[in-house]
Amino acid sequence: MIKPAIAALALILAACQSVPAPEPVAAAPALSPGLSDTGWRFTRFTSMDDAQGVTEAGGRTFTLFFHADGTVTGTFDCNNVSARWNEGPLSATGTALYLTPIRMTRMACPADKLAMFLGSQLAYVSSYTIAEGEMHMALQMDGGIISFEPLD
Repeated sequence: MIKPAIAALALILAACQSVPAPEPVAAAPALSPGLSDTGWRFTRFTSMDDAQGVTEAGGRTFTLFFHADGTVTGTFDCNNVSARWNEGPLSATGTALYLTPIRMTRMACPADKLAMFLGSQLAYVSSYTIAEGEMHMALQMDGGIISFEPLD
């Protein structure tokens, strides 16, 4: 009879043991003030392929707005663009930039393949730098540089 009582006491004591507190969950990293609440106008795309070279905006209006809530919105001619954005660590090539998922309307704009091309390339942005007042987004695998100037 003593053995069942000892076993019951052991179970009660085990149940009363303090449980270690769970590790605190790390808060989502704050967005850098570098892009938060800024607006940019496309100026040029520089391909790493010499055959393609540099494509200037040529009067077309492509814009991106980085909102403090982690969304990015914009217009590429008559199409609307939206995504979520976040930054990663600073590296030798700039600050890591993540744009996901990219959503773009497919309006029947006047024949402008550049808007569709740029919209498709946003998914491949790997980092950005701001130099001499311009933002330069580097594409993965040396795919090119998309450059923007600040909106007034």
